[in-house]
Amino acid sequence: MNMGFSTTKPQTRRTELAVIAALSAALALGTGNASAATAQGPDRAFRTPVYRSADAGSSSSLSSATMRRGIAKLLRGFGGSAGAWVEEVGAGKVIYKRNGDRAFPIASNTKLFTTGTALSRLGPNHTLETTVWSLGEVSDGVANGGLVIVGGGDPTLTGTGVAKLAKRIAATGVKRIAGPVLYDASNFDRRLGVPHTGVSGGPYLGSLSGLSYGWGWDESGPMSNPARSATVELAKQLRNRNIVITGKVKRSPAVTPRTEQVAVLESPSLRAIAEATNAPSDNFLAEMTLKLIPDQLGGLGTTANGVRVVEHFASTHDSHVEIENGSGLSRRNRATPSAVGRFLIAMGTGPADVANAYRDSLAVAGRTGTLAFRMRGTAAEGHCSAKTGTLNGVSALSGYCRTGSAGTTVFSLLFGGHVSTDAAHLAQDRITALIARYAG
Repeated sequence: MNMGFSTTKPQTRRTELAVIAALSAALALGTGNASAATAQGPDRAFRTPVYRSADAGSSSSLSSATMRRGIAKLLRGFGGSAGAWVEEVGAGKVIYKRNGDRAFPIASNTKLFTTGTALSRLGPNHTLETTVWSLGEVSDGVANGGLVIVGGGDPTLTGTGVAKLAKRIAATGVKRIAGPVLYDASNFDRRLGVPHTGVSGGPYLGSLSGLSYGWGWDESGPMSNPARSATVELAKQLRNRNIVITGKVKRSPAVTPRTEQVAVLESPSLRAIAEATNAPSDNFLAEMTLKLIPDQLGGLGTTANGVRVVEHFASTHDSHVEIENGSGLSRRNRATPSAVGRFLIAMGTGPADVANAYRDSLAVAGRTGTLAFRMRGTAAEGHCSAKTGTLNGVSALSGYCRTGSAGTTVFSLLFGGHVSTDAAHLAQDRITALIARYAG
């Protein structure tokens, strides 16, 4: 089994990181004046201090007994509001547990289950296709009957991608579209949002659609119809290439003939999408991923269907989670520290390609994503990767530490019950730094 940080070839890894950078740029440029910070939600990057003591950055090894005492001391003031689970993977040994079987709100730790299910059920190299079809015969540069753009659940489609589609349509020699330009987003249901019990404020999420566009945001906020927005942009891009369109942009009827595929756009891999979801904690990508799982498995892309697949997948891997959405924007998304820990172990000991993609998707302590400014100067920096989760009064941190001779240690630190999130972050960081020093 592979439980290191990654065995991905360096060139492949650089390519994936370039894709992530492109996705980030698309989010910044493709959403108009709607700020990415607004859409991101409460699980943002925090700055936490490190130990003030002399051994703040110590990398000296700790015995299991010393580590347990240190964790217990750091959790002492939280009472029943905190749960912890720490397990040495290779030895199959639970090193520390506290309220390990008590369910807590997991906030954005939900994304661990959403992305893990997608990577496992569909594969890290799986991609999604946005396609354009003619509604009649294409001859002498005329697309008779018009065109239809069909969504494939790609959550990363922006103006750049639509421009590529237009360029590819023009490259076929089409000069005139004799009819409308339709949009088909029927692979997903028509609900733009998700249930979010106990979470107010925001909006923290752009509008969802089987034919997504610009992370579901425009200049005024969440889009009212992303599929239409994508198609309006496609028509604009076609006209910019001097292609005449005689009809209007409108929704495709339930039954629409498709004669000839004239263009296709492939999404980034699920591996890249998972990293763009987990490291910065992107709610939109998580909710789109939840819907695309059942869609790609042959069903309808709905939040409810995605929930069923994710909960079942967890149950088949010695874990249990209850969720009502895929991002964690709900206080009904709950799991125990032991369940989160067992899921992480299952994902990390599965097929190497899935395990690598999953581990690589997480933020690295002191280096990247929501952990970029946490645990700097401690033994955890660069050695632990994890998923954060934050709501008012809720904080979660779960992931992996590479711990020298002990190999890999999995941990889940869940805090609820209206705790101070600042205090919880500090305790989690100090605990993770202790775990990183565990010697076995």
